[in-house]
Amino acid sequence: MTQRPELFKVAVAKVGVFDMLRYQHYTIGNSWSDEYGLSSDSVQFNNLIKYSPLHKVKKVSYPSTLLITGDHDDRVPPMHSYKFAAALQKNNTGPNPVLLLINKNAGHNGPKEYDDYLDEQVYTYGFIMSELAIKD
Repeated sequence: MTQRPELFKVAVAKVGVFDMLRYQHYTIGNSWSDEYGLSSDSVQFNNLIKYSPLHKVKKVSYPSTLLITGDHDDRVPPMHSYKFAAALQKNNTGPNPVLLLINKNAGHNGPKEYDDYLDEQVYTYGFIMSELAIKD
């Protein structure tokens, strides 16, 4: 959605790793360095900066966006979603909303309680259907 925002009407991202230049400094992020690379290495930095969602945000019209995170996620810290939501909200030149859903007492896999999980699903699909103007 940051590389080609004009292709989408709606985007939903759950517990995303959005800051590819600093992911390794938080929780278990350093264990992903073999897969993603490290920004401290100049060659790997040049690769990471090309696709890091947080660093691809520019002043354009973004699709209606819902970011979902858990406030107790110990794998992908919620700060990824907080920073990405803030950058999108600041730079979005269009009319579409950029929303952040923070599940309370939830980890990487979402809410623990079944009712809270259902609430998240209803909210997510309700958002998608509303933004796509689907009536039934």
